[in-house]
Amino acid sequence: MKKYEDLIAPIKAEIVGDSMATLPKGYPSTDTFGDFALGNLIADGMKASMNAGFAMMNGGGVRAQLDAGEVTFGDLFAIQPFGNVLNKVLLSGAYIETVLNNQITDKGLDFHIAGFKYTWDSATNKVVDIVLPNGNKIDPNSEYSVVVNNYMYGNIKYGIGELSTNLEVGPEDLQATVDFVKSLPKPFVYEVEGRIQKVTTTP
Repeated sequence: MKKYEDLIAPIKAEIVGDSMATLPKGYPSTDTFGDFALGNLIADGMKASMNAGFAMMNGGGVRAQLDAGEVTFGDLFAIQPFGNVLNKVLLSGAYIETVLNNQITDKGLDFHIAGFKYTWDSATNKVVDIVLPNGNKIDPNSEYSVVVNNYMYGNIKYGIGELSTNLEVGPEDLQATVDFVKSLPKPFVYEVEGRIQKVTTTP
């Protein structure tokens, strides 16, 4: 093992960025503001990598936190170690709502997101509104390009593979994150932005 550890040490040590703060790992929160800074960063990198409108990243695929300070390739590998590849597809606005509903369970939320915001009702575990960056609500009849990873695409419970069209296979998810972090200012700041917000209706 030491032989291979020595061989990969220079690769792991490559500095690709500098984070102002520690970014915790985790699934999206069921607090009022549900997005995670690290999830936002990864989803933004997926979206940028494939020039898509939206991106969604499963919370279970984020395996480590990102510590403050210099960011190395090894740090990002620890966060995304699976070697998944990105898949860009077309989904209607109505199907995007279906997919988002499919990822909400009694345990909470699953997807980190980029390119849109949504609110969900914790009383019904259903999406209330999906809002585009210009402030308009998503059009259920329009198609949007969405990036996910191949695990998400093939996971029957999400329904992405079944509901989508025009599959385009992209780079490994880790490479997309590395490239995106390299493009950020040094140091960079990523924060909770309210991309996911909870509302509660009274029965």
